Amino acid sequence: MSVVLLLAYTLANMMPTHAIDDIHPAKVFMKEISTVGGEVEVICSTYGFRKDPSESVYIYLCKNGIGVRRQLHNNFCENKIILKNVTKHDTGNYSCVFSKSMYKPSEVQRKGDNSVFFRVIDDFIPANIAVRDDSVREGDDVVLRCTLQDVQMLYSSTSFAYLSKDGVPEQLQTWDTEKNEAKFTIKSITKENNGNYSCVLFKSGLLTSTSMKLYGNNTVLLSARATFSDDFIPANIAVRDDSVREGDDVVLRCTLQDVQMLYSSTSFAYLSKDGVPVQLQTWNTEKNEAKFTIKSITKENNGNYSCVLFKSGLLTSMAVKLYGNNTVLLSARATFSESILAVGQVGIILLLILVIMVGVWRYRVTKKGKSKGGPEREQEEDNRNSTEIHHSVPDPEDDTFQETGSHTYESAEFSDEDETSFCDENWVYHEVEVSDYMTIGWNLSLHGVSVSSSNRENIFS
Repeated sequence: MSVVLLLAYTLANMMPTHAIDDIHPAKVFMKEISTVGGEVEVICSTYGFRKDPSESVYIYLCKNGIGVRRQLHNNFCENKIILKNVTKHDTGNYSCVFSKSMYKPSEVQRKGDNSVFFRVIDDFIPANIAVRDDSVREGDDVVLRCTLQDVQMLYSSTSFAYLSKDGVPEQLQTWDTEKNEAKFTIKSITKENNGNYSCVLFKSGLLTSTSMKLYGNNTVLLSARATFSDDFIPANIAVRDDSVREGDDVVLRCTLQDVQMLYSSTSFAYLSKDGVPVQLQTWNTEKNEAKFTIKSITKENNGNYSCVLFKSGLLTSMAVKLYGNNTVLLSARATFSESILAVGQVGIILLLILVIMVGVWRYRVTKKGKSKGGPEREQEEDNRNSTEIHHSVPDPEDDTFQETGSHTYESAEFSDEDETSFCDENWVYHEVEVSDYMTIGWNLSLHGVSVSSSNRENIFS
């Protein structure tokens, strides 16, 4: 067992001893940075290290002192090795060595004459950003300059730079390879543009995902100040009556408590409603005031008014909110005619509602009465409309009828269905069906004269 261990130890120490004698250092030339998926050219030079340049040797590319690539070198002092589709795992210290004998790359454990730390990164390079003044006025144009410290990091003639705000890409510019920079301009800056800006350089291609966060080597905090921060004075405002009628003219007076704050002979005052500038007037330096007139005020003019004085210049951005020392609330009341009109409209609406309610009530009462009466109610009405008619109906068995030709019987009541009336000039007669006597009789009256049925033919002849 001891013999086996001794033999293994001897074999393990044989190769490094032999390799040290046969392996010689060389120089390496390569770029220090590449992006993932890129292609890197490595030059291993044996110039000045070989006694016989015509002799063939084996070139080894070592990473962190261990061989990773081997290539036969014939009659040339320089040899190229191409690393394709590099990844972040290829990052490390690279050097070159050579030998007359051929060994497995992993068996070569030597460092060359020099080494280069090669770094594989994503397709972008964090860059530096700078601005002349990070505190600017609203409405100004701001120029941000993006630069790269190590120009050798670029291997493409066309690269692109992204300006990001709080990590979110905002602008894109082509990289100027001659000046080694890219400039970004933010025009008419506002408070919405405030934030931390940085710059990132893409060596090839463009950003494939807008959701990707980009951060450069440093950041610049932009803070846009209001354009009037050093140039305006909050003033006082007053009005004779803040409650006026619609259609009236309203005068608001703007004054300044400390006149010494003015240093310009020409100043301007702004009247703002709820912070929004609505009118502009030249400041009267003699009277120390500015007057604003709202003509024919309406309810749309209602609001909180204040006054701001500009010592020099004018407001450059109408998006700026202006507030003075105090505010005046204007409330335009409706005129008398409008009040009467409003009351009349309400009265008409109430009257219509009342008419509709009465109509509904009458309809319900009528419907209820009809449902309760039915046939009995109709019979009642028929009886009420019936007329008592006294007829002289002759009885054939009565002797008196034979002599006089007429006889008077007790009266009987007949309904409209049993009686039909006929009119002929001054004559009025009734045809009556008497079921009790099975006799049709006629009672005609003319000026109170009673005529029997026996005279019927004579009357109508």
